Amino acid sequence: MKKTVITVHNNFECRLHHGMLKAVLERCESMIYAREGQEQTIDVYTRPRNSEGWLEWSVIINDRTDHSMFIGVIQRKPEAEIEFCS
Repeated sequence: MKKTVITVHNNFECRLHHGMLKAVLERCESMIYAREGQEQTIDVYTRPRNSEGWLEWSVIINDRTDHSMFIGVIQRKPEAEIEFCS
């Protein structure tokens, strides 16, 4: 089985937004199994919640071939549903 490395950039935001981190890691887990057998890197880029209440993070999944996937993750206001867009 190949390994997958997940790197969270600016992880201070993760301490503030546990629900967002949990949702992102669950989504990453499903992507790992979707590409089983391929070595992957997953980069999670966090940003602070903006003044309008939006929380926006980015996930980039790369395998060792030419394939990569970008997933945008948003929460429109605190306690709102977390949404994914790829």
